[in-house]
Amino acid sequence: MAILDTKKEKESKEIAECYCPLIVDSEWDEKNINWSGKQFFRINYKCWFYTIKDQLDEKLLTAHKEIVKRGYGLIANSLHLYKNGIFQGELLIEIKRGEINDPDVKTFMGFVHTKLYIGPVTDLLTVAKTFPFKPLNIYYSYFSCPVCTPDKNKQKTVLIGEKRFY
Repeated sequence: MAILDTKKEKESKEIAECYCPLIVDSEWDEKNINWSGKQFFRINYKCWFYTIKDQLDEKLLTAHKEIVKRGYGLIANSLHLYKNGIFQGELLIEIKRGEINDPDVKTFMGFVHTKLYIGPVTDLLTVAKTFPFKPLNIYYSYFSCPVCTPDKNKQKTVLIGEKRFY
């Protein structure tokens, strides 16, 4: 999956620069991808009915320090996955090499199915119900923000459905 350099062409002086990764849409829409062995470092955050309640900047900084401390290896422009819940969510940060038995490390054991969605994040629960199978977990990766996509109806999100491993 290609994640290109971050967007640089921001002209707005009122809002900070955007660092959303650029993606090739066709590589993420309705694809079955083998993620066997792909690892992510997991941190928890507060949610309120599937909506992120607090800012994640401080938690991200703490997680990056912990990843380095444990020797897992940060990946530049790493993929971030969100798993939202009613009161608590998980943020997963892609890492190079993690300890298999570490409860803070999520290791995928097979294929995932991806869906590209362009629209408001408030509709993600409805879109998540359209997978062609019952996913073990559904993760979200946001590829646009209010800086690069001020129109909420054009925000880009990839839904990742984890297939059951038998």
